[in-house]
Amino acid sequence: MTLSQLKKLISQKEGSKLDFKRQWYKKEELKTELIKDVIALANGNIHTIGEESYLIVGVKENLDNPENNELYDVYLERSCDDIKKQLLQNLHNYSTPAIHDLEIGRLTFESKNIMVITIPFHPYLIKLKKKLMHYEKDTLLYRVGEVPLG
Repeated sequence: MTLSQLKKLISQKEGSKLDFKRQWYKKEELKTELIKDVIALANGNIHTIGEESYLIVGVKENLDNPENNELYDVYLERSCDDIKKQLLQNLHNYSTPAIHDLEIGRLTFESKNIMVITIPFHPYLIKLKKKLMHYEKDTLLYRVGEVPLG
């Protein structure tokens, strides 16, 4: 991802294919919240077929004025490659069909370390193949009531 692409995404509202997190997930959330968020973004909604999804960590949405979304430094104890490997393994364990690829990268934007997870378009709806948090097996996770990117 280029800095100009990141700047464009950061200045938007969250949507069916875009989610912001102020900070990286706590250790106990890496096998729950992160998996849920990635699957829901991959599924998007009916208006987002064929589009990539983005989870951007280090951004807090300003609901009144998305062009003024707040930026925060994100520091990770592990490399992006290690996080990617573990995330893909967790997605394989919890989702069907599994997501087999995604990109994880760090970019410096306005002196802040921002982390971006890019989820390529997935041609099938993804559901849980076993219970995750309070979601039962075969649950279809998606983003409700969100508008498409654009």
